[in-house]
Amino acid sequence: MENNDNNLLRIVATTTFGASAYDKYAYKFIDSFIKFWPDNIKLRVYYDEVPTGGWRNTDSRISYIPLNMPSIESFKERNKNNPLQKNTSGNDFYCDCIRFCHKVFAYVDSSLLPSVDISIWLDADICTHSEVTYEAVLSWLNGKMAGSLFRENIRMYTETGFNIFDMRYEEASLFMEALIQQYTMDKVWSLPLPNKKNRFLGLTDSHAYDAVRSKFSRDLWNDLSPKGIKTRHPFINGILGKHMDHYKGDCKKQGRSRSSDLKVKRDENYWKGR
Repeated sequence: MENNDNNLLRIVATTTFGASAYDKYAYKFIDSFIKFWPDNIKLRVYYDEVPTGGWRNTDSRISYIPLNMPSIESFKERNKNNPLQKNTSGNDFYCDCIRFCHKVFAYVDSSLLPSVDISIWLDADICTHSEVTYEAVLSWLNGKMAGSLFRENIRMYTETGFNIFDMRYEEASLFMEALIQQYTMDKVWSLPLPNKKNRFLGLTDSHAYDAVRSKFSRDLWNDLSPKGIKTRHPFINGILGKHMDHYKGDCKKQGRSRSSDLKVKRDENYWKGR
């Protein structure tokens, strides 16, 4: 690795969302990021359409970038009639590869920029409720190449609503290159599909992430999931819940995680009474 002075690290967070998501919840993600994250951490927002009323927040830390690179357009056009892209109108979103490809193209594009040392991914249905310090960000890595929300104790795929990578590691660039090749080389379609024995298999970005992660040493990752707790929602029950909430699924409508999803006692004001 190069640049061992943590005070000089160039840290960038990245997100993306569809056109309809901005007015529903993504604007809250952006506003709360600007309010609570350190001033020296930039935010890259990849979008498919500019909202009808324009961007509400034009803070200098934000870069709005159209998600229209040739590689993603080629992937979507090439696979729009792929028979494996099925059952996506019902509850079986695990096969909706095209839907979940956008965040991969956005995150890899951002992470591989030469001006990035630490690359963070945040889903746009996350809201920051308390101050995020520079030290907290570094603690999510804990000296490792990456920090992720594993759900190995319940035999589920990694929760990829959040990720952090130290791009100064050579392996980090190799990981990102291998991840994007799941799409540019159509490798993602060879991943195992849901079946009666394991309904959690599929073609989402999480499944592509785990397929690539399996080729690297587990020791390169810091597991951010809470220890000793079996939960499908490790985000709010672990260290990240100290600063953020993640409105998964139907929780987007109410703008908070369900009380039943919180398995640990939290002391932050945001969680009191939950």
